Amino acid sequence: MLGVVAGAQPAGGLRDGAAFRGRKRKWFEGKRIEIDKYTLLLLVEKHRSIHRGTNGGPWNAAWNKFIQENDDAVPEEIFRYAGQLIYEFELLGPVMSYRRQQPQQISPGTGVP
Repeated sequence: MLGVVAGAQPAGGLRDGAAFRGRKRKWFEGKRIEIDKYTLLLLVEKHRSIHRGTNGGPWNAAWNKFIQENDDAVPEEIFRYAGQLIYEFELLGPVMSYRRQQPQQISPGTGVP
């Protein structure tokens, strides 16, 4: 998984990464997908790597191409493609709603925050 151990923070930190392309929000909303419900908690460097390059990098390019070629896609197809991209880009982290409370860390040996 992400490799975060209770009480430890990975070097470089964590940040939310959108599972869907935020600048295409209206397209997703037209498909009845609330994109803010689907973010991944990613290592900062991993997030940077998928957006590095022209126009937001390979992650944005992949979504732009999908949207252009699949304007009539239904939610099931869109979610399937999101899963495919998450797999291809090796994004390993929990899927959560945007602007949620950060998960509480569990104290070692106690099972409580």
